[in-house]
Amino acid sequence: MRLTGVTDDPATADRLDLLQSRYEGPTGIVGAVHAEAHRMSLPSVSLWAPVPHYVATPPNPKATRALLDRLGRLLALPIDLSDLDAASAAWEGQIDLAASDDGEVKAYVKSLEERYDAEETPSGDSLAADFERYLRDQTDDD
Repeated sequence: MRLTGVTDDPATADRLDLLQSRYEGPTGIVGAVHAEAHRMSLPSVSLWAPVPHYVATPPNPKATRALLDRLGRLLALPIDLSDLDAASAAWEGQIDLAASDDGEVKAYVKSLEERYDAEETPSGDSLAADFERYLRDQTDDD
């Protein structure tokens, strides 16, 4: 699973393969924490595990595992993720089973995965429009 992350520390960015933030504009709590850490000469990192909207309901063991793996590398701390490996496999099996029961959902998920694998990650607006179109099609069929 790909993670998204930013830091203002070049060494941390290199070590964890993160983007180095250069954003200077309106912000929320994450930006405020980064700014305060920077003011105190402390490196800071923000990590996100992008989760497809069709499986966004927690818990998501695959996303949790990806975040903990990266956190372990950040802190140079070994974290036993074997339980999450098993939970991730079971979770993916449940998602695959649910999608396989509905041909339209299966095709929609396959389309998203192909775009993701090709690193043509659609924008949030594009995903929302696709999902709204899918829902509209479902309503029209009922």
